[in-house]
Amino acid sequence: MNNDPVREPDSGSPLPVGDTDRAAAAARLAEAVGHGQLDLNDYIDRLDRSGRARTGAELAEITGDLAPIVGTTPAIVPRSIALFDNVVRAENWRLPARSKAVAVFADIELDLRPATITDGEIRIDATCVFGDIRITVPEGVEVVLDSDSVLSDTHSCTLAAVPRIPGTPLIRVQPAGWFGRVLIESRAADEPRLSTRWREGWRRWRAKRNR
Repeated sequence: MNNDPVREPDSGSPLPVGDTDRAAAAARLAEAVGHGQLDLNDYIDRLDRSGRARTGAELAEITGDLAPIVGTTPAIVPRSIALFDNVVRAENWRLPARSKAVAVFADIELDLRPATITDGEIRIDATCVFGDIRITVPEGVEVVLDSDSVLSDTHSCTLAAVPRIPGTPLIRVQPAGWFGRVLIESRAADEPRLSTRWREGWRRWRAKRNR
């Protein structure tokens, strides 16, 4: 493993930046997301901005607020299990290269937008037994739904019509089980998570009904 320090872009240069400067900024961002300083949403946004930056000063704005790495990372969540009670993963959490989600007579919501992901390819084994597993990813992240389960043909993967952003992980989801669904969608960073939208919709429906 290369332990050389990540080269910082010239913070004060008004001159045009080159590929070396952009690569240095991208490496700094990758280091930051790997240590929990950035979630996947923020990483994608900054990576896109670094690709469009024209001067060293613009690159420095993208990485300048990142503190020195101290080695702390969010807790790794290798499995999410819901047994007769719903589970939501939507805070600062770290997703390993392979994880499991099991929903039995309950639902699981995995919002990958605030997650820390350091591997280039992620596999999620999703098992549903009379329950749903809903996965939200940022726009620009590629997802492959490898469906070979029986008794459940309603799995879906609905992604925004935008190209994959370089540097983002490939997400592979392998569904299994009976009478359950795996539902995958991409959403913008500022959109509320699925369970929040459902609660708000239910609240509006109840308020309208009680008028």
